[in-house]
Formats: sequence, C-alpha cells, structure tokens
Amino acid sequence: MDEPNQDILIPLNEIDFGEHNIELGMGSTSAVFKATLTTDNKETKVAVKMYQKIEYKEVDILKDLDHKNIIKFYGLLNHRMKFGIVLELASEGNLGQFLARFSQESKDAGLPLRLSKMQFVQWSIDLASAVQYLHEKKIIHKDIKSSNCLLSDDQKNGLNVLKLCDFGISKQVETTIIATSGGCTKRWSSPEVIEYPTMA
Repeated sequence: MDEPNQDILIPLNEIDFGEHNIELGMGSTSAVFKATLTTDNKETKVAVKMYQKIEYKEVDILKDLDHKNIIKFYGLLNHRMKFGIVLELASEGNLGQFLARFSQESKDAGLPLRLSKMQFVQWSIDLASAVQYLHEKKIIHKDIKSSNCLLSDDQKNGLNVLKLCDFGISKQVETTIIATSGGCTKRWSSPEVIEYPTMA
C-alpha cells in the first residue's frame, strides 16, 4: 500500500494521549503509547504504535485481520509528523511481563514456578488459534515470542484472553510451508529456521 485508504485514517483530533504521554513499550523502530479514541461520542482506550517513519507494511496486514486472538486494528493515524497504528489496548501487558512478575512473586513466596493447567492450556489454544487463522490467510507472523503475545482485557474462564500482535515483519506468501525472506528473533525461532535461514 503506497497511500492509505481514507476509510482507515483516524483524524488527529479523535486521539487524546492525555497529559503524561504514558509509554507502554518500545521497539527498534516504534514506541507504543496509551491513548483514548473518541468516535461518535464514544470513548475507547487504545494503544497507539508510533513509528519513526511511515511504514505501511504492518497496516496492510492488520487491516484485513479479524480474529478473537489477534489484536484489533482500529485505524491509522497519519498527520504530518505523527504516524501511528491505533490498536486495541491490552492493559495487562504482554506474556513476557506476566511471566517475569509471576516468577518474582513465586520466588518471594517460596513457591515453585508453575502456571496453572488452565492458564497453560487456554493460552496455548489462544495462540494456536491465532496462528491457524493467519496460515489460512497465507500469512506468516515470523516473530512469535512472549513479548508479542498480549493479555487482553477480554476474559474467558476468569483468565485474560491472549492475543497476538506486532506484524511488522510478517509476510503474505503463496504457501505457508516455506517463506524465503529473512527476519525473525533467533532465540525464539525453531531449529530448522536457524539451520536453514531461507525458511525464515
């Protein structure tokens, strides 16, 4: 996509970052901020992924996705020096942050580090469901790791629903068996991808 469709553009006056510009996270090319989206007099808490430069690749993929285990895309903020993707807010953070907190709390309490069976099963199913949906649409995420698995505000069986995010290096392919472009987080990659880089 060279230029965004007008129907996915969000006017700057509909986004309020508040007084303190609360940063939720930072990557190599972007930073994520908490904000409020106001449309039709309805306020929605959102996360805005702000880029250093205009990048439409992630938008191209996100705008066509609609699945309960993939973070929701609301639209694109594109106003002069402000460029960002407006996404569903997952106020519980990512799975990596949860595991770090859980590990410390378990250590402080002198308990073994062990997720409940319900947590392990439900979050595994959530992630598998997201990946299956992507593969059905011939999309390879290419960077599945704990920091890209968000614990959303949606609930199931008393647990936060896990949702996959960050499609910055994802790729649409003809077949999901082999993708021929590079890019991945090596310590989260399968052995065959590391041994045969053309599979990344």
